[in-house]
Amino acid sequence: MMHIVPTVTRDVLYAVAGGRYGDRQAAIIDAIARTAGPVFARCGITTPLRVAHLLGQMSHESDRFRTTVEYASGDAYDTRVDLGNTPEVDGDGRRYRGRGLIMLTGRTNYRRAGEALGIDLVGRPEQAAEPVLSLRIACWYWQTRDLSPLADADDIRTITQRINGGFNGLADREAAVGRAKVALVQQRLRALGYDPGPVDGRQGLRTAAGIERFQAAAGLTVDGMASPRTQAALWAVDAPSCPAADAGAAPSPMADIAIAPAPPPAPRPLHKTSTGRTGAAGLLAATGALVTAAADNAEAVLGAATSPPARALIGAAPWAGGALALLAVTAIGLLLARKRKMEKADTA
Repeated sequence: MMHIVPTVTRDVLYAVAGGRYGDRQAAIIDAIARTAGPVFARCGITTPLRVAHLLGQMSHESDRFRTTVEYASGDAYDTRVDLGNTPEVDGDGRRYRGRGLIMLTGRTNYRRAGEALGIDLVGRPEQAAEPVLSLRIACWYWQTRDLSPLADADDIRTITQRINGGFNGLADREAAVGRAKVALVQQRLRALGYDPGPVDGRQGLRTAAGIERFQAAAGLTVDGMASPRTQAALWAVDAPSCPAADAGAAPSPMADIAIAPAPPPAPRPLHKTSTGRTGAAGLLAATGALVTAAADNAEAVLGAATSPPARALIGAAPWAGGALALLAVTAIGLLLARKRKMEKADTA
């Protein structure tokens, strides 16, 4: 099946980074967004998994696209002959410190990358920090370590080991790759006309609703999840666009949650001289009924609400309804007692 190559936009890159962090990040992201398409295509990084894994690894290596130069001085590498540096303390560590979106480190790696790209990186190593060249170096590194098959298998541990030499920052790399996967799906849904909400790398209710609408149009099981089958259909060349009649309307994030029947109307005032106090008590009772009725949908809402605060709020609804109802009953009891007292006074 022919598939569409994912589009790497600024929104996608900011989503992978997890936020916006100043002018240097903006410059790096602008450079990547302008050139990623053709650079990735030349290196065979053309599937959602390959793109997501590379973006996630680059985000971690460059501190969320905020730098293309290692923060450490590089002195620790000064006599690292295994990296091609000389055994003498002669400044090779600083000269060939980590640079790029996947940090190129050591004279040997600078020489190999420069020869492959036709650039003198040994004589002018600072060039490796230029964002566009950094992207080309990252893709060269990806190719030479044969990382695409590992991305196809979603094997982030082995990819990390081949880039890092160990598993430093694995949790952050996993989080960045996860955001990249969601952001690319959101970008594709938006391109097809299914409103996923903001392209932010977080799969909330609007993104799930967009996936559901696509699944319905594609004749798939509608569950709001970007399963492998859904992704295959989503990235297919003949993926269905959103019907024109629905394209302009944003889906409601609560569209699939059942709504409880309206509660009964509040009781009428019990005494014409109650000056609205009984009406207030009735309003309290009705409010309590509304909250309790909303709690009847807790199972449906809890299925969509994933954050602990949302679950805590929904779970507390029955208690809130009960408290309001108790308050209303107490107020009505006091008003009835007052009424009886007034009636006795009238007959005395």
